[in-house]
Amino acid sequence: MVASDRHPGFSLPVANHLLTQALSVSHQSLIALRTVDVIYVFVRAHLSYSRFLLIILSRLVVAIPAVAGVRVENVRCEYLQYPLGVDSVRPRLSWTLAAESRGARQTAYQIVVASSEVGLQVDEGDLWGSGRVESDQSLNIVYAGRDLTSAQRCWWKVRVWDEAGTASDWSKPAFWEMGLLKPGDWQPARWIRAPDALNPSVEPVPAPLLRTAFMIDKPVARARLYGTGLGFHELYLNGEKVGDQVLSPVFTQYEKRVCYLVHDVTAHIREGRNALGAMLGNGWYNQHAREVWQIHRAAWRDRPKLLCKLVIEFADGSHQVIASGPDWRVTQGAIRYDGIRNGETYDAREEKSGWATADFDDTEWPRAVPAEPPAGELAWEGMPPVRVTQTLKPVTIKDIGAGRQIVDFGQNVTGWARLRVTGPAGTEIKLTYGERLREDGSVSHQYLDKHVKSGGFQTDRYILSGRENENWEPRFTYHGFRFVEISGYPGKLSAEDIAARVLRTDFSQAGDFRCSDKTVNRIVECASWSYRGNFQGRPTDCPHREKNGWAGDAVMAAEQAMYQWHNVPAYEQWMRSFRDVQRPHGQMPLIIPTGDWGYDYRGEVQPPRDAAFLVIPWYLYLYHGDRRVLEDNFPGMKAWVDYCGTRARDHIVDEGIGDHSPAGEPTETALTSTAFYFQGADLLARIAGVIGRDEEAKRYTALAQEIKAAYQKRFRRDGGTYGEGTQTAQACTLGLGLCSPQEQDDVVARLVDDVEARGRHLATGNLGTKYLFRALSRNGHADLAYEAAMQRSSPGYGYWIDQGATTLWEWWTDDSPSLNHGRWADIVAWFHQELAGLRADPAYPGFKHFIVQPHLLGDLTWVSAWHDSVHGRIETAWRRDGERLTMTVLAPPNTTATIHVPARSKEVVTLDGQPPEKVEGVKFLRFVEGRAVYEIGSGRYEFISKP
Repeated sequence: MVASDRHPGFSLPVANHLLTQALSVSHQSLIALRTVDVIYVFVRAHLSYSRFLLIILSRLVVAIPAVAGVRVENVRCEYLQYPLGVDSVRPRLSWTLAAESRGARQTAYQIVVASSEVGLQVDEGDLWGSGRVESDQSLNIVYAGRDLTSAQRCWWKVRVWDEAGTASDWSKPAFWEMGLLKPGDWQPARWIRAPDALNPSVEPVPAPLLRTAFMIDKPVARARLYGTGLGFHELYLNGEKVGDQVLSPVFTQYEKRVCYLVHDVTAHIREGRNALGAMLGNGWYNQHAREVWQIHRAAWRDRPKLLCKLVIEFADGSHQVIASGPDWRVTQGAIRYDGIRNGETYDAREEKSGWATADFDDTEWPRAVPAEPPAGELAWEGMPPVRVTQTLKPVTIKDIGAGRQIVDFGQNVTGWARLRVTGPAGTEIKLTYGERLREDGSVSHQYLDKHVKSGGFQTDRYILSGRENENWEPRFTYHGFRFVEISGYPGKLSAEDIAARVLRTDFSQAGDFRCSDKTVNRIVECASWSYRGNFQGRPTDCPHREKNGWAGDAVMAAEQAMYQWHNVPAYEQWMRSFRDVQRPHGQMPLIIPTGDWGYDYRGEVQPPRDAAFLVIPWYLYLYHGDRRVLEDNFPGMKAWVDYCGTRARDHIVDEGIGDHSPAGEPTETALTSTAFYFQGADLLARIAGVIGRDEEAKRYTALAQEIKAAYQKRFRRDGGTYGEGTQTAQACTLGLGLCSPQEQDDVVARLVDDVEARGRHLATGNLGTKYLFRALSRNGHADLAYEAAMQRSSPGYGYWIDQGATTLWEWWTDDSPSLNHGRWADIVAWFHQELAGLRADPAYPGFKHFIVQPHLLGDLTWVSAWHDSVHGRIETAWRRDGERLTMTVLAPPNTTATIHVPARSKEVVTLDGQPPEKVEGVKFLRFVEGRAVYEIGSGRYEFISKP
């Protein structure tokens, strides 16, 4: 863009922008536009007469009111709003639509991407202009403009055309910023650490503080801080912590990949002297506790280190870089010990007050030394960070004698305690965290601490400085707990002196389920607490005993997460770790990331767990329309399925853990491993078809059929029984599609017989439970599935609730080792799918088309659910009032749905007071099995019927 010679800086885009503003004041007042304003713009811009008239006419055309049926909302880049640090040179852009009318849809779109916000006003974009694209796609449009560079800001907007061919208004301007795309872009920043005199080994030592000072002598336009510290880090500018994330960066396979974050720190910089500082913790990078998973022996393990680069852009166009290097100063801080599996010890007497402020005197601190860079490449974290998301007050505080007080928060949580205290200097307060109490009322670590062999377990210590009202909470550890035992506290604790700080990866809520049954609602709440508390940068099994990323637990909980939480970036990040840990021949470990443990535990292949590598990406595609996650992981998926083949004999895989923690008889490992080997091959074939790998699709379809034939030959018995006829054997055979249509009724009958014979109780473990409820409900026995789930005697979710559970347990029994495991949370997906009836359609991923087919079960009188899909909000609800059923569905713009209305006949169904097929945009499809089936477009619909 070229500025006017007479008026430098006043360009054509600016003139165009002024015209746009003038002409958009009121569509109904165009004739009153003051000629003097137009002439002023014309003179200032020095446009040719013809060019000026062309702009006037084009803007008048735009200004003429044309009422579009849709509005563009919720614009996102890589699933995030205004992301900083994007490392894909072809990022994906998405949006949703809003409309008041039914049947609203998109028929075309136009995207404009520019290097400045002002540049967007010309509606062309100097980086990319898609032009009008005839398409209804609003999800993950791949940027196809000019090559992007490190740290570049890209402004963008989009408009669409509706079903009538009318253009919407442009979306509000949005932007994304690129990260540092090449290793050289980090220069002159260097990895640094404390010198050996302060930090002589990798064993736990006081957490280092690092700092530097710098001068700013002119106005700042923008400042970005790129940084990472291993294992965990906090960055500070002028005494204030940068950002609100904790336990950062996310745990990755450090010899392959190290994540960094990007912060907008413009508001932190001031003219004059400034200070940049960092505090480092051991985290997973220097996990020093001896434990059975041997992460303390990881090849990457090293002492804490820092890399950061502050880039300051000034109003005059110049810039200044402040980078980590050996000129920084370093000392030990007040955190004297920190261990992710152990706890944290903080000596407030060792605090360096004001250490991160500009005026602090660090001349006595030694200089930092260069550190050996980690082997892994630097990569953008690209997901919501772990944050403190809630603060809970105590429910009770009890004195149990011997200077000990027990704090009960009434809820099993993941996080730590925040403490307020006044007392003599040197007083040590010990905080022990747990989810159970002993008979004497003290906190118990029974079942939890047996795998951690050094450094203590779930215990923090705070040593007072002697100041009044000292406030403290840990930084570089976390715990799973309901109770905290406090010893050494000077005085009596009050509810104002202690609080529980709740941590989780801070993805936003994407849906919810509620109904007339309070127990069902409590199950949803317990599942929510377990799932969120066990997502600390990656999904884990439990927040106390292990904190490991077990693929098997994660895959069993992943489908409910697709309904409940906006977590695509978090799962995509974890899938990168799958690629990082996979061995060249395709083998996967049980926990991800891993030091080197889990590759050969009870066998060298674990299909029910390893299949997460295919199943979770498939869910991301099914529920969010994410093709890239399939494309990125396809080579690794293929290598894993092929590796399973090398471990199979005649297509039977006879190794692995099997159906862990069954409530009944165990299921033969060969059956479950072969079943999930089939699932992997079958999914791989479907994924190959989606991404256009037709030859692989044919190959793996054939392989899946061969595995199925081998499975039937080995495990099929007379009368529809598979294996020993356990619930897991029958349910997985049905749920994974391993029986023929001809025998399906018999397989279902044997499953029903077993559930009935056990008093309508489940007998499955962590593999079979997911498939049990669907196998029943989708084969005519939804009532039995519901009753089994809700049982008030063990095993059953209702039993847990009656025992006072606030999270989901590891086992179905009272002696469950852990009281907070997320692997059973899939029941919430079943509630969404079968009670509310909301199901995704694999043929139209991302709920582009969806199905609503509810079951009216038990004594439920109403059900309500919502889901903010990638296309917008979906709602489904039903209410029974005597013989009257009211069923409500909201379909977002640009989607369609198939609705199954429970009814005695087609004739008893009405919509808007008339037969639904007479309502515009509604099509009657069929009446089958007590349901009238309709096709609808977007909008809100309320069907009335008599079921």
